Amino acid sequence: MVKNQPSHEICAAWDSQISKPIQHGPTQVANKFGIDIKLFASPEVPLEEAAFQELDGMLELQTTVERLHKAQPGLFAEVPAIERIALTPDFHKAQGIPVGTVMATKGFVVPQAIGKDIGCGYQLVDTGLNIHDVEPYLATLGERLRHTFFLGGRDIPLSNIHRIALLEGGVSGLMNSLAMNNPGGIWNSVRGISDMIVEACGKGDERTEVPSCLSGYVKTRSGISRDNQIGSIGGGNHFVELQVVDSVFDATTAYAWGLRPGAVLVMIHSGSLNIGSVCAATSADKAKKFYQDHVPGRLPDNKLFPVPVGPNLPMTGEFMSAHYAARNFAAVNRLALALCTVETLARVTGKRTEFKPVYDSPHNYINNEICDGTRVFVHRKGASAGRGPVEAPKSEGDLYGEPVMLPGAMGVESYLMAGLGSNAALNSVSHGAGRKLRRSKAMSDSEDSANDFLARYQVIKPFDLNAVRHQASPKLLKNLIGDIKQEMPNAYKPIRPVMHALRDHGMAKPVLKVAPLMTAKG
Repeated sequence: MVKNQPSHEICAAWDSQISKPIQHGPTQVANKFGIDIKLFASPEVPLEEAAFQELDGMLELQTTVERLHKAQPGLFAEVPAIERIALTPDFHKAQGIPVGTVMATKGFVVPQAIGKDIGCGYQLVDTGLNIHDVEPYLATLGERLRHTFFLGGRDIPLSNIHRIALLEGGVSGLMNSLAMNNPGGIWNSVRGISDMIVEACGKGDERTEVPSCLSGYVKTRSGISRDNQIGSIGGGNHFVELQVVDSVFDATTAYAWGLRPGAVLVMIHSGSLNIGSVCAATSADKAKKFYQDHVPGRLPDNKLFPVPVGPNLPMTGEFMSAHYAARNFAAVNRLALALCTVETLARVTGKRTEFKPVYDSPHNYINNEICDGTRVFVHRKGASAGRGPVEAPKSEGDLYGEPVMLPGAMGVESYLMAGLGSNAALNSVSHGAGRKLRRSKAMSDSEDSANDFLARYQVIKPFDLNAVRHQASPKLLKNLIGDIKQEMPNAYKPIRPVMHALRDHGMAKPVLKVAPLMTAKG
């Protein structure tokens, strides 16, 4: 197993140099199974030993699936195998499978390989406003967004017909159901732009059926209601961020995507919440039982269980139905968050806003794709698709590669890039910088550093820290500030080296840089 970063040098790239690629090949990672594993690393991006140890344990999956195939060869439509693995520049330890792992399998899928937050991803929306329209209202905006997301300000009505439609068809399914029966609230704002929304945010929609594990979500209500799932940010590193286009490196692509300097954007990072958690847990339990029923003896140490993909296998259908439903929910959840944000902007500024989605992309999911002429199941764990220009473009923007959002840590710049379709990287890119410090370690940072950060940058939480600072008990205040420390910039790796690595390996090219204005975090 290769433990060290490549020795080649990466030149320092300032904004004026960002668009100049420096091609370097990936590092081949040795392993006892002879699996083709490529590491897209950079000396600028620190790699941890623990991530390689976790990868080593993950690879035992090859032995597990071979045992299942030997015991029950008739379960598979083809001989199962891990075909290839790509490790993106932000590769780091997680739980069972490192973040930044892209795995292509043949003949089987692995529910646990993408984590519990199925379909978690990014959405980027242009508000039609300029920084000069928004700047005078930033303080007020923070309070109004707190009310919108955390204090009962969301107005997202749905009937069970709508819930079934979004689970079964994602954004396009929901838009179709709203066209027949619009319950009002936030959905009033999609009238006249539903086709644009489907084009930008519905590309990952999958047709499926409501899985049995989600029957309660669609059967426990009657009429129009507002549940506590849809329109939720989630915890951890999930967020809604207001941004401004700061620098443009590729004017042609930026123009094709409708973006310009000074434009105010909304970036959403959220997933499938408890919906995905239920689907993930159910699928993992069923995969484990399936394995136990067909292979006697000891269970694999890494607790990863393959699900065969073959003819007339109910297990395959059950898993994919749950997977697609969670993915569809996650995309609609991001859409609801974006609509709420743009509506709040309009109310606070008094300006006429627009809702122009740039793209929506998951980074925890499984996709059936063709790589090197072979159809495989691509598992992306903390990695986004970064396909290049399409052969039959539906719009001018398709000529320039798939949009790729590369967020920095809270309060740090982010980059919008264009995918280049790197076959070696399984058409994948990093989904961010990745954590540098464990949450427990980050919380040990000084309170002064957190206060200094909050004085410079507006973080919107369910509570107003300034309001409770003199009222909360010392223990509660420590917990509240500790929550901020976990997500401060020093807890994450620098974003620019990751962007450099994507560029230098020919995975994506930088289009523009955005600067954060404020971030709402659950």
